[in-house]
Amino acid sequence: MQNTKKKRFVIIAVTACLMISAAAAGISLATLTADTEKRANVFTFGNVDIDLEEPNWDDQNNIVYPGKAIAKDPVVRNTGRNDLYAYIEVKVPKRSVRTVENTDGRDVIRDAALQELFSYNVSDKWTEISREPDKEIDGEVYDVYLYAYNEVLTSGGVTDPPLFNEVKYINMLEGEIEMDTVIEMPITAYAIQSDYLGESGEDLKQKMTDAFNKYKSQIDG
Repeated sequence: MQNTKKKRFVIIAVTACLMISAAAAGISLATLTADTEKRANVFTFGNVDIDLEEPNWDDQNNIVYPGKAIAKDPVVRNTGRNDLYAYIEVKVPKRSVRTVENTDGRDVIRDAALQELFSYNVSDKWTEISREPDKEIDGEVYDVYLYAYNEVLTSGGVTDPPLFNEVKYINMLEGEIEMDTVIEMPITAYAIQSDYLGESGEDLKQKMTDAFNKYKSQIDG
C-alpha cells in the first residue's frame, strides 16, 4: 500500500540563474542579468503528471536593477489524468549586504545585514504552509518557502492565479556582490493525487502540510 501511495507524488524543479553583470552610476544601482538557461529535473511516478511553467517570463527582457520588478509567474499545469493538489517551493537567496533607502528625499545607506535578495507578493488561492529560514544549501543561504494551491487541480487545469506575478530585486548598494556572481532562485513544483491526500488534519491547510511531509519523506529516502 505504501508503494502505491508513493507513485502518486510528482516533483518538477526549475532554477532561475541570475548573474551580476555590471554596475551603473549611483550609490544604489548594480545590474543583474538573468541567465536564459533553465535547468529542470522531472520526477514522475504513476499517473500524476505536472508541468511547471512561467508564461510571462521573457528571456529577451531579463535585465533587472535594484528596486526594479521583473515578470516571473510560476504556475503548475496538470498534464495527467488524475485530479491533484499542487505545491510550489521557493528558495529565496540571502546575502549579507548593505542597502539604500530613500528617506525624506535622501538616500540612506543601511548597515549590512543578512537579507533576502528578492521579494514577491503571493497571490490569492495560495497558502504558505511552511517556512525554513537561513537554510544552507551548497554553501549558499536561502529562506525556503512552501506554498499550497487552495483548490483541487483537475486534469488539464492550471493554477490560476500564479503563485506570484513578479519578483523585485533588493535595492542593494553597488559593489556589495562581485560582478559575474551567479545567484540562483530555485523553484520546485510538487503534486499529490487528490484521492490519496488521506490525512486527518482539521483543515485543508493542515491536511496538505501533513500529506506533503509524508510523501516527500518517501522520495527523500
